[in-house]
Amino acid sequence: MEEPMVQFINCFEVPAGREDDFMVVHAEINAFMASQPHAGYLGHRLLKSLTPDAKYRFINFVEWESPEHWAAAHGPDFLAMVSRPDWAFFTSVPALYDVAYEGTP
Repeated sequence: MEEPMVQFINCFEVPAGREDDFMVVHAEINAFMASQPHAGYLGHRLLKSLTPDAKYRFINFVEWESPEHWAAAHGPDFLAMVSRPDWAFFTSVPALYDVAYEGTP
């Protein structure tokens, strides 16, 4: 049986004035992920809050074919990269989700 698609959502706290720094490390992570031989990545969006006082200034929304595909892409090399000191300024709340409800107009 095929696993259902999952969404990975990671909400980032980015201090005011550090937006450009965040975008630099985020671009590095995207380049790393794009170079990985894993399958299962379906696409992503990085959302930015419209107001500077939002708790989570950036939200990364990524679609994966399955939790197993997501786990394979987030191995030791990825964890080492996001554990570096330049990431310490950007705390986040990550989690995998599946669709509980969909509405239409």
